[in-house]
Order: sequence, then C-alpha cells, then structure tokens
Amino acid sequence: MTSDESVQQAVAFIQEEHGHLDVLVNNAGIGGPRREPQDYTADDMATVLMTNVAGYMRLIHAFLPLLEKSSNPRVVNVSSGLGSFALFHDLDRIESRAGTVSYAASKAAINMMTARLARLLPHIHINAADPGQTSTELSGNQSHSIHDGTDAIVNFALAGPDGPSGTYADRTGELPWQATHLAKEPHA
Repeated sequence: MTSDESVQQAVAFIQEEHGHLDVLVNNAGIGGPRREPQDYTADDMATVLMTNVAGYMRLIHAFLPLLEKSSNPRVVNVSSGLGSFALFHDLDRIESRAGTVSYAASKAAINMMTARLARLLPHIHINAADPGQTSTELSGNQSHSIHDGTDAIVNFALAGPDGPSGTYADRTGELPWQATHLAKEPHA
C-alpha cells in the first residue's frame, strides 16, 4: 500500500492475467502508537495516514483504468466504526472509547474519501465496510471471528450493478456517519 513499485507490479500482473479488474478491496490498517494525548506527534499521524488513507488512494488511482474495463466495477474500502462521529458520540458503543487518535482519524478520512469518490465516479460502486472489532492482531485477537468481520466486505464486493455506492455499512446494515446531536459526557 505504501510502495508505488509494488502497486505497479500488481497492476501489471492483473492486466496481463485478466485485462480488467471487477473488485478492488482496500484493506490496510495500522493503528499507530498509543500515547498520552499530549505525546502524539505529527509523525505519528503522518505514518498512519500514509498507510491507511494515501495507500487506499494509491491503489484506487493505479487500478482505475482496469476497473473502468469491468462491466460492474466495485471498490470496497475497509473502514471502521472508529471513523464515525455518530458512533463516537454513542457512549454505549466501544467506538466512543477505543482506538488511537491517528487510526480513528484515518478511518474518518477513508469514509469521506469513499463518499466523494462515489459521487465523482458514479460508474464505479465505491463503498466503505466496517468489519467491526474482529479477532486480529490489531484488536489483540478479541471479539468476533474474521469470517463474521468479512460479511460487509463480501456483500459490497458481490453486489450487482444496482448495488449501493457511497455507503458505509457493517454486517448488520448501514452505519451513521455523522452525529445528529452531541452526547453529553457521563458524570463521574
């Protein structure tokens, strides 16, 4: 995701083997360091944004000519509930208290990038999928199985020509992107 050379090799391989690309799934995510708020640095943020956001754009840009040769092109950007203002403000949800500053900011950026690209490229279905807290190294191997975490990704990847675009969803359905009101902080 962070290497132009590696991405170009992948594009050349797909071009030679298939001549087009039907589905691009962008699934990269580094969490960045966990620090005290006053200890986060611009370098911490830049490292995470370069992988999690710029890496997605690198792949979309590189594969766009092959996607445009497909009769039903789809891009699935793997995001997170940590990128939702609405879920952040729901104090009953883990999204209100989990994740690093850099990771959450990168996933919010992916959500907006998805919405903008979906509008600008209406002939390609571009969606953001939240796998939820999935048992991987990033989550400390906690929560639901990888199989359950892939449900939203697979649904978007297999959607037909009338499928959604510009949508943000998890395995249960669409997720809210913005807070309609701000939650009050709990009293101690």
